[in-house]
Amino acid sequence: MDFDDLYAGTIEKADKVWEVQILRSEPGSLHHIEFYVRDLAASAQFWGWFLKRYGYVEYQEWSLGRSWRLGQGCYFVLVQVESNWMEIENNRQGQGFNHVAFNSHFGEDLSLLKAELSSQGASVLACDELHVCFQAIDGIVAEVFRQDS
Repeated sequence: MDFDDLYAGTIEKADKVWEVQILRSEPGSLHHIEFYVRDLAASAQFWGWFLKRYGYVEYQEWSLGRSWRLGQGCYFVLVQVESNWMEIENNRQGQGFNHVAFNSHFGEDLSLLKAELSSQGASVLACDELHVCFQAIDGIVAEVFRQDS
């Protein structure tokens, strides 16, 4: 890590002082990805399980949303869709967002992930030795690609 990649300093707010070290992100890297969902509780249960499996930790929680973060990098956000927008369906085959893709653990057996996804209520759309593609209970489609050392 280069010295320029690390910010170290002091943050003062009200009567509290924090010493901080923040790893700067690569310019252009993703900051966060946010999905609006119909059932926040059900989506949070599924994605919380999935994301923790890959090292994400709970990051933020508020009445209409949850997020999980991977290290000091990108975080994954779920937000309860407002009732007046509930009838609009997401169509990943049309214009707009199609899917999100994750890297697996090195050498991970994706057939085990396939079975776990099914037991968690996801629909497995495709699976081979290199990747698993699935649709979560909230309609979000994701892929996991195998990494070999």
